[in-house]
Amino acid sequence: MADITIYNISFLVEEADRERFLAWLRSTLATLPAEGYSAQRILELADTPGMPREEGMPLSIALHTEFDAPEVPDSWILDAATPLLASYSDTFGDKALYFPSILKSLPLL
Repeated sequence: MADITIYNISFLVEEADRERFLAWLRSTLATLPAEGYSAQRILELADTPGMPREEGMPLSIALHTEFDAPEVPDSWILDAATPLLASYSDTFGDKALYFPSILKSLPLL
């Protein structure tokens, strides 16, 4: 199994800002070095059918960038992640909440 490393940024987005956030994300990613970007909505317990969702509860959206390497390249952090997060903070101000993390593949067999 090859070493796979994923740089994850989990964004908390107000429901009312969802479309604005997705438009910003698409346009910003188009200006960054091309990598294997993917976005996922992180479902919370409140997103389960039949469970009440609290009004005003933010959405969690994860952006993944996958690297076929044991580490995230420093150049990508400087050239892509740093400008992305700066733009997010500039665009969304006090609403800009995010949590970066690095995910590593583990062999199961």
